[in-house]
Amino acid sequence: MVNVLKLIRDLRQRILLVVGRGVVQRIDDSGGVQQVQATFLSDEVHDKMEHMQAFGFVSHPPKGAEAVALFRGGRRETGVVICVAHRQYRLSALAEGAVAIHDQAGNKIVLNNDGTVDVDAATINLNGAVNISGDVIVDGKVSAANVEDNIGTLAAFRTAYNSHVHTANGTSPPVPTA
Repeated sequence: MVNVLKLIRDLRQRILLVVGRGVVQRIDDSGGVQQVQATFLSDEVHDKMEHMQAFGFVSHPPKGAEAVALFRGGRRETGVVICVAHRQYRLSALAEGAVAIHDQAGNKIVLNNDGTVDVDAATINLNGAVNISGDVIVDGKVSAANVEDNIGTLAAFRTAYNSHVHTANGTSPPVPTA
């Protein structure tokens, strides 16, 4: 009977140790799988734990983030981090159904449940072709290296305009100042 009680106690302890919650100390993001060093319980440090991230989404959590790890069979020597979050940087007050991507600097993309997308960042870099269907509203300066439509380029229009002469009185149009 004593052996059965001991087995039950051991099994209970292993079940309790299957899931762990810890604090990220360091991230190694140099390889094919991100590795996390985290502290669990009071002084239980685990190094080189694989951090499983959803396909297409990747992040480099800051030190102090909270991690949830699974330990196979409750054996704490091998664990896999399945989730990392940081309370200090978490976006809050999103509308129900909204989705956001953000970083610790406050840059964010919010997919709102009304069909709009909000992007907040100091600079947005787009590489490659950009296709827009619909109106473009700009509240600020627009700079472009080349502007063209299906008739020609703005540079060609300027050349034609600046070189033409009024035949009625023999004068040229004024030269643009800026």
